[in-house]
Amino acid sequence: MKCLLSLFLILTVVSCNSNKKQTLQNQSIDTWQIENYTNEWGEKTNLSFVLRHCKGKFSNSFATDAPLDAELIINKKDISIKLYEYGDMLLKEEGKAFITVRDKDKKEHREDFDNSLNNGELGLWGKSQAMVRSALLKGGRVMFRIQIKNDGVWVGTYIFEVPNADGLKEALSKTRYYK
Repeated sequence: MKCLLSLFLILTVVSCNSNKKQTLQNQSIDTWQIENYTNEWGEKTNLSFVLRHCKGKFSNSFATDAPLDAELIINKKDISIKLYEYGDMLLKEEGKAFITVRDKDKKEHREDFDNSLNNGELGLWGKSQAMVRSALLKGGRVMFRIQIKNDGVWVGTYIFEVPNADGLKEALSKTRYYK
């Protein structure tokens, strides 16, 4: 019985990952999209956020320059990032993280943060969140490099870009978030 339950759980995870990959491939990576949050029943609420799909590459002890899909999830208060190794495997690695952002003027800004994942999202707060928001609101090409260290060992480097961040301010003005 335990074996059947384990097999069912594995098939469910594989099925969910396959659906995510298909969804990401069908999305445009050149625009900001306004999406609605959902409630505990999976129904859309009237609160919304801005979403941006990005492409990049990652390296770790198993892969070098492997395909990466990233999602920037932004509202008027918060920014989080989801990273998908090979385009469909949501990053689950926790540890000390370092984010470097290169803005449209090719100025690099670096901050560190504790990477405690919430539903697979890297949540940015304080200086790291302000740094990312500022670079994106400048518009133009914005590049990201996220490095994760666990127990003193580098476990991964994730590089992706927003080819053109223009329009974020306008997109955010159309969202609704908690007051």
